[in-house]
Amino acid sequence: MSWFKFELTEEQIAKGQLSLVRNEFSKWFLSFNVSREVALFSRRHPEDDGETLYIYSESPIYAELFLQWFSAAPCELPAPDEDRELSSRTALILLVGEATLRDKIMEEISRDSSAG
Repeated sequence: MSWFKFELTEEQIAKGQLSLVRNEFSKWFLSFNVSREVALFSRRHPEDDGETLYIYSESPIYAELFLQWFSAAPCELPAPDEDRELSSRTALILLVGEATLRDKIMEEISRDSSAG
């Protein structure tokens, strides 16, 4: 399993970059029928209203595509949602992907944080 991330600033989001990424990822996701292998997540930055986008893939075949198309960099498993006060603003949100895959990933994130 691989994780990739890239950052969007508040200005980029205001100019529609988040919608563009979500739409392009959705088109790719649906056209290649990869619903059980990839997902796109988002987490807001409460301090500057930017966002970190995370791409999850169970297949190493897609890694090169993510690096090229989205200028994404490999990263570690995202941290769990810890701050209950800010959780509605900073939660890891599934933008594109199956709910069953999301549940599996969230379980893994929780397990990883409790083990570490």
